[in-house]
Amino acid sequence: MKPSIARTTLTAAFAAALWTTPVMAQHEHGSGAGHDDHAHETVAKAKSFGEASRRIADTITRIRASLGAGSLAGVADDANSLAELAKQLGALALAADSGIARDKVKETNLAGKDLAATANELHESADKGDLAASRTQFEKVAAAASRIEGFAPAAYFCPMHCEGEKTYDRPGECPVCKMDLKKQTTERFTVDVTPRGGAIEAGKPVALGFTLKDPRGMQVKEVERVHEKPLHLLMVSKDLSWFAHEHPTLQSDGTFALTWTFPAGGEYTLFHDFTPKGVGMQVVPVTIKVDGAPRAATPLKPDADGPRTVDGYTIALDTGGPVTTGGGAHLAYTITKDGKPVTDLAPYLGAMGHLVIISADLKEFVHSHPHEGGDHASSSAKGGPRVDFEAHFKTPGVYKAWAQFNVGTAAKERVVTVPFTFAVAPGAGGSHEGHGEAEHKHGAAAVNAVCPMTGDKVNAFHTRDFKGQTVAFCDGDCALRWDGLTDEARMARLVAAISGTTPKTPHGAHAGGTVAESDHEAEDDGMPDDLSLDEARKLYLVAGGAYTDADIKANGSTTAYEKFKGQMAKHDAKPKVGDLLCPISMTKANPKFSWVIGGQTYQFCCPPCIDEYVLLAKEHPGELKAPAEFVKK
Repeated sequence: MKPSIARTTLTAAFAAALWTTPVMAQHEHGSGAGHDDHAHETVAKAKSFGEASRRIADTITRIRASLGAGSLAGVADDANSLAELAKQLGALALAADSGIARDKVKETNLAGKDLAATANELHESADKGDLAASRTQFEKVAAAASRIEGFAPAAYFCPMHCEGEKTYDRPGECPVCKMDLKKQTTERFTVDVTPRGGAIEAGKPVALGFTLKDPRGMQVKEVERVHEKPLHLLMVSKDLSWFAHEHPTLQSDGTFALTWTFPAGGEYTLFHDFTPKGVGMQVVPVTIKVDGAPRAATPLKPDADGPRTVDGYTIALDTGGPVTTGGGAHLAYTITKDGKPVTDLAPYLGAMGHLVIISADLKEFVHSHPHEGGDHASSSAKGGPRVDFEAHFKTPGVYKAWAQFNVGTAAKERVVTVPFTFAVAPGAGGSHEGHGEAEHKHGAAAVNAVCPMTGDKVNAFHTRDFKGQTVAFCDGDCALRWDGLTDEARMARLVAAISGTTPKTPHGAHAGGTVAESDHEAEDDGMPDDLSLDEARKLYLVAGGAYTDADIKANGSTTAYEKFKGQMAKHDAKPKVGDLLCPISMTKANPKFSWVIGGQTYQFCCPPCIDEYVLLAKEHPGELKAPAEFVKK
């Protein structure tokens, strides 16, 4: 039985789209003809063919952006990266779970060798500083890289990375944020940025034209409206001291246009965020040169340890501790004015906030939105004073974030943009989910003060690790119920708990819902979908903790599923004084659903609650209470 979940409307758990660089470490590159003595970065080995393919695609994107801007910065290192990854493809294709057909392994290996050879030649050209030769060689590299995609099975992923590196084998939508899944490909979309009327000069308006192109170089004329716009343009100066979020206008010929005035001379990177139909979200960076006197570069220094006042509004950023790579980072913004919480934030572009994060080297890009329980917040919705985001970082370093909030109305927007700079430290890697012993991190501070299941005050002993965050519960029962939820349901409940909007709820009922909508609906035989019969027999027929062999025998050496199969469960949410209560849902117990645990007979409302209490008896026997404790007073 899959639990349904009542979504909260104005607060957030969030995920972010990353344009990332591989994780690398230093090694010495030998000297010789055409080389100066210098160090290149060793490339971390890919764990799978899919990972190698994805990293190759990201590297191709970076090289294309650099060469398109007339720069060789980083090209030699990236070409070296490509060559090293290409050499790994043959071995990765041999893995049983690679998805590569056996009769294609040899061909895959040869394609990898071809990519490695062309990448090495690109490396040589870039080392010599020959831009023209590098551009010519890159076309060969891109063609070789595109062959790699043809060998791997199609894979689709969430562009907001809600589920980390998880992929799917068919199109669909992300179960967390509901955005369309994006096809994983080594080919990339591009954008031509053309100043109409000559060079771009600082301080003077310039008409810019934007032509979106698919991997074949053909113009893209159909894009989806995402957060109310077909194209989001995020512009930053090279030192990240200047930022703008604009929306070029769609023209009748399918191109886009924007008239803009850049404040100073120098390099600017334009990140184009758009979604071609049937493909998924694309983020294409293009670097342009603006003529004129440049401003003195402003060094980035972390400054997120204190609040910042913008246009009369004071905004504080709470990261809940150091921000690290390898898991979800929680970024909570609190908005006040004249010392009072702001509770009337209006939606901006269909969301209660927008967050853009860019690394100091411009190689990582994050565009995050609050997850408000649907694709968009309604125009009449109100939010604040706290808005939470989640971002995922793969590379340590210094990052600058710009959060945007609408302090006006839906009809008359007034957008406040607040920048913060923070450091991202190396982390341990991915997050751990589930309820195994290794996943319990009782020493880590919980992100929530109220239980996501009931709204009660949490007990710091009862915790789970979810997407890199420590989640606390009021008791072990709630922690066990959490384990049975889907990630989407967990995210929605955690959002409400963090924001303090979880209503006081009886055990077993939804936050914001009724018992009829509870985790324990019994429209089938009562066994949760994610607990197989084999798993149920292991739970019930193997003694452990306070659940003994004598209990197993007293219960008929069977499972609750098998014993009560076909019996419907009803939930009485209004028990009378003196009624026995289900130890899990705290609704009125049903005598027919009785079970012996620890030598004592308990009554439950339904078989799934028996599952949970048996599991509690086995894993946390000290938390059991006597049946006499479960009486309505």
